[in-house]
Amino acid sequence: MEERLEFYKTQLGVKGLVDRGVTKIPNMCRYTPYEMINKLPPIADDGKLIPIVDLADPRPLTVRRIYDASTEVEFFRVINHRVPKQALENIITSVKTFHEDKDDVKKDSVDKWTAAVKGLRNRLIKLLSQGLALSGDRLKGDNYLGRMGLIGTYFPYCSEPNQTLGFCAHSDPGMFSIIANSSNPARASNFQVRYHDKRVNLEPVEGHIYVKIDDLLQILSNDRYKSGIHRVRANSYRPELGCAKVNVVVPFSPSDKLNLYGPLDELVDIRNP
Repeated sequence: MEERLEFYKTQLGVKGLVDRGVTKIPNMCRYTPYEMINKLPPIADDGKLIPIVDLADPRPLTVRRIYDASTEVEFFRVINHRVPKQALENIITSVKTFHEDKDDVKKDSVDKWTAAVKGLRNRLIKLLSQGLALSGDRLKGDNYLGRMGLIGTYFPYCSEPNQTLGFCAHSDPGMFSIIANSSNPARASNFQVRYHDKRVNLEPVEGHIYVKIDDLLQILSNDRYKSGIHRVRANSYRPELGCAKVNVVVPFSPSDKLNLYGPLDELVDIRNP
């Protein structure tokens, strides 16, 4: 506990430790063997395990593919999503610059990214609703999507990647999340999802955006949709390769006006109590 308090007082963060040339990670950052155990071999996403959904396809086909992905894989990636390439690149660059140069994240980058992903949010929730045989408007509005977050995570080089994690395995509490990560063909992704007997790396692909189902949508759907369990590995790629890893996560969740803790009435029947 004392080590942790002293570290917080420095306000250096993990990036600060790297900049100071620390080669042994602090004890407080080490995970126990139980937490680090990895019986599932990581594999690259070849586009067959994590489905690709083309939002320009006919709506019935798109609804079906999103439904299948949300019930089986819990993650999918979208193309033809109407998020401008420049908005995607700028938000990644802004987060990277913020952590490396301590500059403020450019407001223009945030504003354009926010506007773009709100449009994508509206399209996705209609498709997700229709996959459950609900009206496309059933889950729209502040009651279900009233809050939007912006999480920019930065993972610098770790000298002992087998002793720690960027984030331990977990799921998230909201409706769903949109994920963009920095694309660099020189390295594999450090963002991993569990899929049956595999641990799949979410490989960054230029122009692709990942969508992750979260806990509340699983509850509302009466367990038809599954919340995605994921973790982030420590970054083993050396800094001279320019391989710091950036993930931008946008979670959507309900406003505080409504407490939602059970499945929708329309999705409860004798066969699905």
